Amino acid sequence: MNQADTKPFLACLLFLAWLLGGACATTLAKTPVPESATLTGYVRNVNGTPVAQARLTLLTARQTVAATTVSAADGRYLFDDVTPGTYELVAATSDGLGVRLAVSLAAGITTVRDLTVLPTPVAETVTVTADVGLVQDKDELGQTVTVIPAGRLQERATQGLAQAFAEEAGLSVQQTSATLGGVFVRGLVASRVSVFVDGVRYTTGAQRGGISTFFNLLEPGSLRGVEVLHGPHGAQYGSDSLGEASSCSRPPRL
Repeated sequence: MNQADTKPFLACLLFLAWLLGGACATTLAKTPVPESATLTGYVRNVNGTPVAQARLTLLTARQTVAATTVSAADGRYLFDDVTPGTYELVAATSDGLGVRLAVSLAAGITTVRDLTVLPTPVAETVTVTADVGLVQDKDELGQTVTVIPAGRLQERATQGLAQAFAEEAGLSVQQTSATLGGVFVRGLVASRVSVFVDGVRYTTGAQRGGISTFFNLLEPGSLRGVEVLHGPHGAQYGSDSLGEASSCSRPPRL
């Protein structure tokens, strides 16, 4: 190909590059930017007095910290520029008061949630097991969820985590040693009960049939609570979740 023949060819390439560049610029210009959400409200005690310097934390369903803030002198708090979704809102004061609840934040909308901190944090008001990646209030669920808070875990599980489930309705425990044990849900063996820790799969269906080999290796003292899902939503946790799922939550790293 001589020099005279290459000129039309190069001109064609430049024209195609110009077209592609314009198409990419148009695509980038049309790509929507997700709107952020805003959460605000007031922190008060049971007498209605504003609580200043309360530490507020937004946690995802996997118990990772999404944002933190501190209440002002009048008790007002503000989370701005938050990614839309469902979160667990935790409030704690220096004198041991606290509360936690589920919040759902929509894009471009300011959500207002006033909080009343109590002497004992409400441990059973929030569950993260009903749907994968969601945080919901326990009373709003359409299925049964057993919640075992940290206090009961410490009282019951003296040798292994499986002991904590022995006194709960609808749950059975099989324990063959101090390190081997499992929980039966809806009459199905532990290999058909999936276990998640902070939303991350901990067990698999490849374990031995009757017990969960590694279940008791979860240290009860490191958990904030355990939630067991009894209803018909087990399919979202995988084909080996016929007995539904157990979800363990560690305290968030603030």
